[in-house]
Formats: sequence, structure tokens, C-alpha cells
Amino acid sequence: MNVIWKKPGRRIWTALIMLLLRAQVAAGADASATVSGVNIHWLDVALIVIFMALILWFGSRFYKWVGSAEDFTLAGRNLPPFILAATMAATNINLYGIISQTGTVYRHGISIIWQGWTGCMALALAGLFILPIFRRLRIATVPEFLERRYSRTTRGLVGFFSVIRLAFWLGVVLNTAVRASEMISGPGVTEVLNNYGYSLGLKQGWVIGGSYIFWVALYSVLVIIYTYLGGMWSVAILDALCFVFIILGALIVMPLAMRAAGDFPGMIETLSQISPQHLDLMPVTGAYSWSFVLAIFFLGIQWASTDPGLVQKSFSSKDTRSLARGLVLAGLVTVPYILLTFLPALASRVIFPELAHQDYAYPALMVNLLPMGLMGMVCVGLLASQFSTIDANLTSAATIFTNDIYRNLIRRKASGREVLWVIRLLTLIIGVLMIFFSFLIPFFENAVEAYLTVISFMDMPLFVIAVLMGLLWRRASSKGAFCGYLGGILIGAAVLFPFKYAQAFGLDPGSWFVRNHMLAGTLASALGALVVCVIVSLLTKAPDPEKVRTVWSMRKASEEESESGKIYNLWPVSLPGRLWLGLMFAGCALFLAGVFMGSTGAAAAGWVAVAGMVIFFLGALARLHYE
Repeated sequence: MNVIWKKPGRRIWTALIMLLLRAQVAAGADASATVSGVNIHWLDVALIVIFMALILWFGSRFYKWVGSAEDFTLAGRNLPPFILAATMAATNINLYGIISQTGTVYRHGISIIWQGWTGCMALALAGLFILPIFRRLRIATVPEFLERRYSRTTRGLVGFFSVIRLAFWLGVVLNTAVRASEMISGPGVTEVLNNYGYSLGLKQGWVIGGSYIFWVALYSVLVIIYTYLGGMWSVAILDALCFVFIILGALIVMPLAMRAAGDFPGMIETLSQISPQHLDLMPVTGAYSWSFVLAIFFLGIQWASTDPGLVQKSFSSKDTRSLARGLVLAGLVTVPYILLTFLPALASRVIFPELAHQDYAYPALMVNLLPMGLMGMVCVGLLASQFSTIDANLTSAATIFTNDIYRNLIRRKASGREVLWVIRLLTLIIGVLMIFFSFLIPFFENAVEAYLTVISFMDMPLFVIAVLMGLLWRRASSKGAFCGYLGGILIGAAVLFPFKYAQAFGLDPGSWFVRNHMLAGTLASALGALVVCVIVSLLTKAPDPEKVRTVWSMRKASEEESESGKIYNLWPVSLPGRLWLGLMFAGCALFLAGVFMGSTGAAAAGWVAVAGMVIFFLGALARLHYE
């Protein structure tokens, strides 16, 4: 397979490089930041093409490293803390945040930043307390844990929903990338490619469907190929490299945007005059008010504990201590990066107050402010963020289907070679599902709205049955978990959609539940799953004591840790460790106090929450040095 890939694949890739470069030359070397033609210079295209070639080269290099299913899905469980932190951070930084969330900043204000910041806090919490337990069980997916704790049926059910949920998320990310590419490249790219293809003998209009389909095909084919070849090894190593490009791109755009907006003081003064609500970190009302922050904080903990792509990468760590350090560091380094990308969106509001679509906020800065060469470097950073997210979730979705559905319900005695083949096949199939869902996103208001709608009712039930019930209540049974998961999803949807679309259901748009529909849907799905799980568990047979005993024993250091001497304690045994952990919890409490202060309209609410977050990370980082 590797030999087959090298020769024909290299010729195909060389032809694509020449096509893109010659097409750009045909557009004219003096192409500049316009909206009617091609917006980027041939040098920028060259940098982008080199980066794409590097990606495929990585995939082909790591193909030979993959000798088993565990190599493909978990990189042999051998990732050190630095690479784990970089790859986790790169996965957490994606075009959903860079394009769609900055677009939300442009339209609604800075408070959407808490979706990223609470996610960073959740990474630390999950890394310190929850994921080490899963890692000690040496599982590959969260649904696999559900079989260890409950039953095969529960594992299969959650595995099925997880694959669909991941494919939808991939569609959101792909849609965001395509929107950004259309804006940055300009509509002239499609025309240029069509004309150049025609000169080579291709049918006129060979780029079918316009630039949207062209960019979907380009992104999808590239990332599917290199993920198919190298699995988690190529994903992890490339993500660490991508993280450098991502940070570099943000550092290039930030100062240029600030200068164009009149520097930071000038931008704040202008926004205070034209749109003061954009500067409110913790609004009392609105789509991204304090209730949104509270809901997204709970959803963030769920995400960091059970998100398939993120969890699978954490299971690739060398040991439990590396996992904890990697996740805390990933959350810490992502906090300033989010600020680096969101502040330019506020600058874009000052510079371009009348953009046609909110998602153009960040691309408009690139098109109009970046000179030749720098545009290509920033585009490479955007591509890096895109690929690091898609590759991780593609691998994870394929792993979940293979482990939790195929090997669990279809063919339990499949050989290692057969499993590896199925995982690679599923990588291709889920890639197709990603493309399908990307075409559904325009039916929502925007990508952010699409994603938040789905997670509001689908995500918390898994957290309830896996973490709250699975790790904290011995009496939770398999039937209780099964019914609790389904019941939570149905109850959450039944609460969310009537309040979200109040006008269609004839509800008062000014009611508290309508104004805070996301919090209502999130709490309803969580409480629904909790209540149903408890009731059904008490009415049915108790769980297998041996399964419960096995899970509970993972709270202590495993044999692997004892033999290596790298013991990690969920609760530090040393006094300094306990004090620093106490400081972390105090910071979390202060953050929550700031959130609830937001409900009263207190002016200092946002800054209190920020102070709590800073103290939280100070305690979490220091706790890592004491056992």
C-alpha cells in the first residue's frame, strides 16, 4: 500500500500543485485584497500548497508506523506531555472559533469568549479528576467504558449516537472553513480554475457548483487521505506542528488589526460610543448572557470528559501523570490564544461596521490588512487549525464505530488486521457524512447556532450516565443508564425547541425560559437523564458487583503506575498539593460568583469571573508539582 501511494499519489499531488500555481499566475501576479477577483497573491498560494504537500507527506511517512489498530487509534499510548498538550490545544483551536465565534463577537459582543475559556477550565478539571480514571482502564473510547460499567447494549447505543454527533460537528467545522476560504480567496478563484482547466482540455465549468463545492472537495480529500494513512500518529505529530502555525497566524493578525482600529484604547473608545454592549463580558440579557456562560460551563465539563476526539487523544498519553499535565497545559495555553483571535473581531467591528455576513469579520481583516507572504502564512495557520480538528474527530468517529459497534455487536472476534481495515474504511465513510452535514449548516442562522443547538440537548445525558452515575453511584444499573441516556436527550429536546422557536410554538418571547433557552435545554437534559437513570436503576436488577469494583479501584494508582514509579493521585497526599488544589477550587467558586453577579447586572461581574479563572489556573498548574 505504501509503494502504491508513493508513485501515483506523488504524480497526482504534483499535478494539483501545478494547477493551483498556474491558475493563480493566470489570475495575475498583482492580485490584491479585493472582493471581485482573486484576493491572494501567487506567493501566498505557494505557501499554502507547500503546507498541503507537507500534510500528505506526513501521512505517507507515518503509514509504516501503523502496525495495529491501537497504533492507528491511540499512537501506541506513547505520547509525552508536551506533544499531548500541543495536539490537544490544536484540536481545541479550530475554524469554528477563529471564524464563526469571532463572527459572533462581531455581531453580539465579547461575551461569547466564555465558550472557549470555560472549555479551557474544563480541560483542567477533566485532566485532574476524570480522565485519569478512564486512562487506567486502558480503554479506547468512552462507550467502551460504558460496557465495562454497564452493558454491551448501552455501549452500542451511545456509540451510534456519538458517531452521528461527531459527523455533525465535522460538518460544522468544514462549513466554517469553506466560508472563510470563499471570502479570503475571492469568487474569482472558481472562474480562474474553470478557465485554466478548459485550456487543458477539461470541460468548461469543471469546478461544478461554484467555489463552495470546490473548497469542500479540496479540504475533505486532503484531510481524509492523510488521516487514513497515518492514523493517530500522523494526527498527533502534525497537530503539534500545526499548533506553531496557529499561534504564528494569530500573532500576525492581532497587531495589524489593533493598529487599523486605532490601537487598543482607540478601539475601546469607538466601541463605547457605537456599541457599548460589545464590551460587556457578562451581559444580563441577550443570546450570550450570564445564563449562556453558566450553561456552557457545564457543557464544557461534559465536553472535556466525554468528547470522543479529545478523550481519544488523552488516552494516547504515556501515563496518567502525562495525561493530567497535558490537559492542564493545553487549557492554560489556549486561554491567551482565544483572546488573540477575539480582540481582532472587535477591531473588525470598528473597521468594517457593515459586513454582509458576521462570519466575514476575521477574513475581512486578512484580505484588507495582510501583505503578500503574510497572507499565506496566516492562511496556513487557519488550515492547520482546520486539519487538526477534522483529523482528530475523523479518527475518533471511526474508532468508536469499529470498537463500540462493529467489534461489540457485529463481529466480536475480528482479527487485528481486519479491525485496522474497518477503521480505515470508516474514516472514508464518515468523511462523506461530514460533507453531507456541511451542506445542512446553512439552514441554521450560523455555525455557532447550529452547534450550540445540538449540544444543548444531546451532550449532557452522556456525562450524567458515564461520570455522575458511572463513577459516583454504585447502584446505577445498565437499564438505568440506557433509559437515562435516551430519556435525557428526549426531555432536553422537548424543552429546548419550543423555547428556542417560541414564535412558532406561540410562546411569550419575553419569558425567562425563552430568553435563556440554552440553559433550560441543558439543565432539562441533564436532570432528565439523572432522574430517569435513578428511578429505572432502583426498579431493576442491581449492577454486577465485579464491574463496579473494577471501576472504583481505578481511583487509586494502577499497577502500571506503581511499576514505573510515576504515580498520580487524584487527591494529593502532600499538604502543599492540597493547598494548591484548594486554591483552584476557590478560583472556580469565584468564577461562578462572577457569573451569578451577571444576573444582577453588576458592572464588575465579568472581571470577577476572569479573576476567578486566573486563580483557578494558578492553583491547577501548581498542583501538578505536588503529589
